[in-house]
Amino acid sequence: MGKARLGQRARSPESFVALAVVASVIVLWPLRDVLQALPGLRYAATLFLFMAPGLLLTRRFLGEYFPASPRCPLRSSSAPAFSG
Repeated sequence: MGKARLGQRARSPESFVALAVVASVIVLWPLRDVLQALPGLRYAATLFLFMAPGLLLTRRFLGEYFPASPRCPLRSSSAPAFSG
């Protein structure tokens, strides 16, 4: 794999979602005591963790054929299926 292809893959939406998931887990697990005074940040991190699986699945299977506005309800409705 060449450097150009690696750079292109690093800028894909999936890599940004993966990075945001890692940041959300860090906010919710190791930093939960430090960030107790910021419940809005912890709520946003939790909400993103519920929406990330649906975002990745709609991006993977439906691609560009699915408009951006209906993706949010599909993301949030598919997330509980993956969380247990």
